[in-house]
Amino acid sequence: SAELDGMGKREGGRSDNRAKYMKRRAVQLEAEKGKVGGKAALGDNPCALIVACPRNLEARCVRECHTLFNDLCDEKYGPYTGEPGADGEAAADAEESAGGDVDGDDDVAAALAAELAGLKDKSLHRFANVKVNQVGVIYLSVQARNVDVMWLANKVMELAEAGELPTRYVTSVRPVLRTCPATLSSVEETCAELMPEHFPTAPDADGLSFGVVFKCTNNSSQEPRRMEYINAIAKTVAVPPNRVDLKTPDVTVLVQIMGTHTAISILPNWVARRRFNCYEINQTAKKAKLA
Repeated sequence: SAELDGMGKREGGRSDNRAKYMKRRAVQLEAEKGKVGGKAALGDNPCALIVACPRNLEARCVRECHTLFNDLCDEKYGPYTGEPGADGEAAADAEESAGGDVDGDDDVAAALAAELAGLKDKSLHRFANVKVNQVGVIYLSVQARNVDVMWLANKVMELAEAGELPTRYVTSVRPVLRTCPATLSSVEETCAELMPEHFPTAPDADGLSFGVVFKCTNNSSQEPRRMEYINAIAKTVAVPPNRVDLKTPDVTVLVQIMGTHTAISILPNWVARRRFNCYEINQTAKKAKLA
């Protein structure tokens, strides 16, 4: 009997280990589906928000971002119900399959089915979290085409500068205006299209000072080409009337390679706003209020 007990324990241990392995593998596969550099891109809409947060607090930060960003957007744009032509389609389908009327008190199952369908349908959410396989970084692709990410990031910074930012885990918020493949030619082409929208081009215009910041993660082939990227991006800005200033530029062009994709941002007051570190600015403003 002792031998049988030992065999049972070994079999039980193998089953437990197998279950643990399958659980870890399922989590890994789920992460790979949304990983930048894998099958998924940085969302269908080029506009997005890159949010930094403390290590291992990414999930809490995502929830916090959804609450904050949706509250701000609701005030400006009104409640979001999905893109035109797709509003509530999933919920309507669930309602029909569950029995048609989800308003009756006696049809709780149908109401739950409709609500769950709405939650699962990403077209009914303003922001979609894209996993970028980077610790402490949240990438929120903007589903709603009418959201101005520059306005939203500036609104967050204004709250921080007033010491009124109601978040605990959000460290910084940076708007993304365009995305493209992580190749020098693609980045150069995208910047050439984007820069005239943000920098004057007429030689006699009042120009802006600018600098280029290049960041690269999860792409060892592009990291050594840092200066090639910086020089190529700088050439897409009209000089004159604009001029390079590496210390205190009026506008900073931030280019972030994340795996096989690139996110491009145009950030005024990058230095003055401490690299859009809303947490640090918010803490400083709070302490000033107490002084």
